[in-house]
This record gives sequence, C-alpha cells and structure tokens, in this order.
Amino acid sequence: MKISIETAKLIDVIDISSRFVAKNATLPILQNIYLKASIDNIIIRATDMEKYVEIELPCKVSLEGAVTVNARTFLDIIKSIEDQHIEISADQKTQVVTIKGAKDTFDIN
Repeated sequence: MKISIETAKLIDVIDISSRFVAKNATLPILQNIYLKASIDNIIIRATDMEKYVEIELPCKVSLEGAVTVNARTFLDIIKSIEDQHIEISADQKTQVVTIKGAKDTFDIN
C-alpha cells in the first residue's frame, strides 16, 4: 500500500475513527484501525465490536493494499507532522507502516 493524502483531512477522519476502537480490549486488534487503499481512495474502518465506522477519503493511490495500525499511535504521529500532505506506505510482508512528511519519517510496527 502506498498513498499520498492531505494531512488535515486524514487527521479529522482518524480522530473520528479512533472513537470507535476499544479502549481496554482483550483482543489487541480492536485497538487498531483498518486502512485499505484502492483506486483513488482510502477506506478507514474501526470497531469495538458494538459500534462500527467506515469512512472513505479521496487520495492519490500509488499502490493498492491494506493494513491495520494502532489508532492512538497513528493519530499522534499524523498530528505531529506539520506538512499539508503526507505519504503513507505499508510493507505487506513485514506489516511496517511508514509515514513520511517533507522532513519527518515515522515507522510503526
């Protein structure tokens, strides 16, 4: 997966989605959000097994794919990047998500 997206719009959507993840989950995956890049948008999904949200956001997709990432960590990182656009990529084998701004690069395992 590899996308380029407007930072402010992504922050808004991830902020909304993170309200739907489980806070004290017995299953750690419920603290994650699901990101799926396809054609010209990204689909963001989150659930705590009682509530569910799915939001589509337009973006430039260089490589389709999907990954899950910890909602809190992801939101904290994208909020710290001051650039208007960021690139997000995920290695399908290692499941490492890389978030790049003009000056900063972050990896999430």
